[in-house]
Amino acid sequence: ADPGALLAAVAWDEPPPAYVAIDPIDGTKGFLAGGQYAVCLAWVEGGRPRVGLVVCPRLDPSRPRLEVPRRAPRGVAYLAVDEQLEAAEVTATGAMGAFRPVVRPPRTGASPWVAMSRASGHTDPAVLDAIADALGTPVHALRLDGQGKYGLAAAGVVDAYVRVPRTPGRREPVWDHAAGHALARAAGLRVTDARGRPFDLARPPYAGDGVGVVVAPPELHGPIVEASSRLLAGRGA
Repeated sequence: ADPGALLAAVAWDEPPPAYVAIDPIDGTKGFLAGGQYAVCLAWVEGGRPRVGLVVCPRLDPSRPRLEVPRRAPRGVAYLAVDEQLEAAEVTATGAMGAFRPVVRPPRTGASPWVAMSRASGHTDPAVLDAIADALGTPVHALRLDGQGKYGLAAAGVVDAYVRVPRTPGRREPVWDHAAGHALARAAGLRVTDARGRPFDLARPPYAGDGVGVVVAPPELHGPIVEASSRLLAGRGA
């Protein structure tokens, strides 16, 4: 096929009323390193992620928190359909068990756990100190690749997921967030960019002019956004 005709066929001038966002290997560095990654599928309608599926073949959320980023012999699949959250076990052979409802437990302990990207270019580590200052308490970091971080936040394994990019001008593609966004919404979490602006999933391939992401329960979301936006402002972002 003519390359120009092909590009014209898949392009659009107006936002699509609905679309599918697919990320076959989300967290490529983790996949190649034998660590964590995810397979993600989302259905977005009217800018709202109605269905999100995040399959993490090497992630066992039942492990102690500090062991979660390590490769496990079994995994987990998170599914959200119209804000109903479920999870299923993924066996070592890749078979998926039955999906069961997930209820996010209430927070315990004063020091929150925050999921962050393992790749240093994706998240500025200085945000941890900024969050600790905003909350007035130490903050624990859990670093891993892929949208499994959304699933861990939705299921309450961690308290929040934060991404403050170190690369100026980085734009957030919808396939990096749409499926996880659906999980977070189903768990009653707030999802914005690192400046507190709503994610715009209506105009793929990018989530508007969003910079980074903050996923957290309402009581933590405000202080975390305050910390991340202050960090971005200090860099002129």
